[in-house]
Amino acid sequence: MEKITELLLSVGAADAAAISISECKIINPRLLSRLGFEPQSVIMGIMPYYTAHCDGERTVSAYAVAPDYHLALKALAEKFLARAQKLYPKNHFALYGDHSPIAEVDAAARAGLGIIGKHGLLITPRYSSFVFLFGVFSDIPVPPTHREVRYCEGCGACVRACPTRLKNGGECLSAITQKKGVLTAEEEALMRRYGTAWGCDICQNVCPHTIKAKKAGTLYTDSEWFNSRTLPMPDKSIADTDGFSERAYSWRGRDVFLRNLSLFEKHEKN
Repeated sequence: MEKITELLLSVGAADAAAISISECKIINPRLLSRLGFEPQSVIMGIMPYYTAHCDGERTVSAYAVAPDYHLALKALAEKFLARAQKLYPKNHFALYGDHSPIAEVDAAARAGLGIIGKHGLLITPRYSSFVFLFGVFSDIPVPPTHREVRYCEGCGACVRACPTRLKNGGECLSAITQKKGVLTAEEEALMRRYGTAWGCDICQNVCPHTIKAKKAGTLYTDSEWFNSRTLPMPDKSIADTDGFSERAYSWRGRDVFLRNLSLFEKHEKN
């Protein structure tokens, strides 16, 4: 398992740790049944994405500044699975990220990769919560760690700064930017006020762990993927290019993103 973890690090993971499948919270058993083998363990991995391109003015969440992270994860998965299957032909492996059979944040915390913040995200020592999570499922057994999930100190900075969900049970601003159809006047005003056409990083930005990591310089990833083809402030022209499909906001379609961008144009005219 140590060799497999090292292999993950060699193809792009910043950190990784194994956990027994018995310690994971299964949230999608159907997805688990499609693996085609009986998983015994999961190696949780992290992929940091915050770069200097995220520091300046921007209208999209930090994860959407570079091309879609799903494509980066796909490239990592292809490299890893090809090498792992060659090294261990009698074993089985499958990599899931974002859409996973298990509760990824909980599993990553139990694997010892970080703590869980009040915003529900994994906070890592080096990159704070600006990381993507993924899990490598395997039929290689590992003993249970019996590690307790650790949570943040509960300083309340994220709660105080959040414009919606954490304060009063409202819908997250990020979710509002991803809504289809017509937005309410209040929703439009929120997006203009906080300058976002896609996503929201407010709770992450004000977290003491983020501030500490930024001062120490560890927050920033050296990943070529997240440092190239960056668009901190995309305009409507992106929707007319082939590159639109390679952006994280493309999954909602052009109409939603164009609607969001038009809010700022209207505001500027007024």
